Amino acid sequence: MSSSSHHSHQNAPLGARSATPARRQRGTNVRRQRVKAAWLFLAPMLIALTLVAGWPLLRTFFLSFTDASLSDLGAANLIGFENYLVYDNGRWFGVLADPVWWQSVWNTVYFSVVSVSLEVVFGVIVALILNAEFKAA
Repeated sequence: MSSSSHHSHQNAPLGARSATPARRQRGTNVRRQRVKAAWLFLAPMLIALTLVAGWPLLRTFFLSFTDASLSDLGAANLIGFENYLVYDNGRWFGVLADPVWWQSVWNTVYFSVVSVSLEVVFGVIVALILNAEFKAA
């Protein structure tokens, strides 16, 4: 092995040199501190989001398995899936057996697909227009 190939990293550009273990450790510590700082900045907003969005969603999901009424939520009794689907006297009852509910689901899916598609198409058109180079007059 020649001496020039033995010290080839000395002639390499600065960015191509391998980092020393101490340098790598320093980079790892800085990265760890940045990640910790990012989580500290995000934590209050994540807590607020959990309280504002998560709690009502979980409460609503729980109440859907009760016979709660809006006038007296405290008197709710657990009834299981009876609000969703129940078989009684040869007939199915509940939200999943209601054609009006299924029409509402279809309307929601249709609205979502159409509106998101239009937003994407118009967004791309606006982006292309803004990115176009116009010749000065």
